[in-house]
Amino acid sequence: MDRLARCTADIDAGLPDAAAIERIVRLLDGCSTEDAAWCVFLLGGGRPLRPAPTAAVIRQAAWRASGLPEWLFVSCLSAVGDLAETAALLPPEPADARVPAVSAWIRHTLHPLAGLSGQEQAERLMQAWCHLAGPCRELGIRLVTGRLRGLPATTLLQAAVAEHADLPAVVVAQRWSTWQGHRRPVDLGAWQALTAPVLPEEAPAPGRLAPWPVLDLPVPERAGRLGPTADWLAHPDPVGLPVRLTRRNGRTWLWSADEHLLNADHPRLVAAADDLPAQIELLGELVSEPVAERGSERIPERAAERAAQRTGQRLRLRDLLSCDGEDLRALPLTARRERLEALLARHVSPAWACVPIVPLGSWSDADGLLLCRRSSRADGLDGIAEPAWRLPAQPLLAQVLLLHAQAGTRRDAGLYTDLTLAVWSRPPRDATEAEAVIEAIAQQAPRDGSPGALELLPLTRATLTLTLSTDARARVDRLVRATTVARHGPVRSLRPGLVLSLAFEGIEANARRRSGVMLREPRVLGLLDEVSPLEASNLPALLAQADQRRTRFGCQ
Repeated sequence: MDRLARCTADIDAGLPDAAAIERIVRLLDGCSTEDAAWCVFLLGGGRPLRPAPTAAVIRQAAWRASGLPEWLFVSCLSAVGDLAETAALLPPEPADARVPAVSAWIRHTLHPLAGLSGQEQAERLMQAWCHLAGPCRELGIRLVTGRLRGLPATTLLQAAVAEHADLPAVVVAQRWSTWQGHRRPVDLGAWQALTAPVLPEEAPAPGRLAPWPVLDLPVPERAGRLGPTADWLAHPDPVGLPVRLTRRNGRTWLWSADEHLLNADHPRLVAAADDLPAQIELLGELVSEPVAERGSERIPERAAERAAQRTGQRLRLRDLLSCDGEDLRALPLTARRERLEALLARHVSPAWACVPIVPLGSWSDADGLLLCRRSSRADGLDGIAEPAWRLPAQPLLAQVLLLHAQAGTRRDAGLYTDLTLAVWSRPPRDATEAEAVIEAIAQQAPRDGSPGALELLPLTRATLTLTLSTDARARVDRLVRATTVARHGPVRSLRPGLVLSLAFEGIEANARRRSGVMLREPRVLGLLDEVSPLEASNLPALLAQADQRRTRFGCQ
């Protein structure tokens, strides 16, 4: 118990990830098999006793073990603020102090408490705590409540178990769901299955999902570097989370690019994959489905729930590495693409779709596309040095109005550089209508919620720290201070009047926002002194601009 107590104390003190993994490995290496299983169970957030004794029972046992009057114990508890820490500090060190093993303490002290009355539980706990050594006393109390301090992240705990058992971390992550199914009591068979040698069907997929290299070349130079366009397969620029979907012996694992298991975060996708062959490996990206029926109006707040139902996670698959036990990585990309399309035609599901192919007529049309050489192999043994490239797209542009501002951080701590930017809900009919809305905001009047009413919708937040010069940021700060109409904590509400140029990479539906959308990678390019508030962008125009790009890439 003393090693586990010191380990949790060290992690709670703020060890770096690598040091925390090393500390847990030392703990497991110095334990017996049963103690190691219980340590991993406890560090993973498991509770050894369910239901645990009530807080009143634990408090009574701690008070009686301290030997103090109740009023003095209550005063100490109020000063310390933590029952386990208070109960560990007050009693004197026993002459026959013991340091039991974790498994023995749980088996002989905690488990017999089940079914006893509160008075009997308090009596037994008091006797057990009085014989524990100082470092173990606080841990012994926390084991009763099941609320340990210094619990590591699940990924760190999995990495430590993998290093202790000399296994790949991805194999431990695959087995983790089975291990967590044995929550009480700890099953040594489950622990041995977690740390057993790698089986052939569990062999981890080689390599990680490397990011696509970016090739920013002028159009005249692309033909000389890349050759004819017919040698390349063009896809829309990936905007989702790169993932690898693996199925072996009917079990499914969804991996991120940094080898984190995503099964718990996306159970619907994992369940849908049961329709796929029992042995398969696919590459793709995890994206949010676009809202199907957006129209020209923004998503109203009362329809947020319906919009959330129309927006969900979906897999866009781009490559098939193996299927039914056959390794396809040696095939050229075109052959693997044909096999992938045939597979998805047989297994139709709303949970996935094939990444569309964008027709590529000339290199001038390649901006914003992912190019993959048609003859490239997935195992990298074809000698092709440049199998795939991303050609950056020109950003989308908007003219936005400054609505709110907040002071920045670090070097901009004294300047208002964190901005909330807005656009019109529809094109204003004339300058009088736009000025009326601006004046209502300046007077802090309630907004007009009638259908079709003109209003300024907060579109996004952006900071000026990395995009504008020092002089430009200082000028924005002066304008913010001059046009402030109200303060809400650190945020200033402004009279809209300053127009800024905003660049962004795309628009996604987000029902939690008042505008119904969110921007990808928004950044301020500069101030537009010559543009009046009447000429600021409106939301329907931005949606049409984004839909035009989406239609061009075949992503509708």
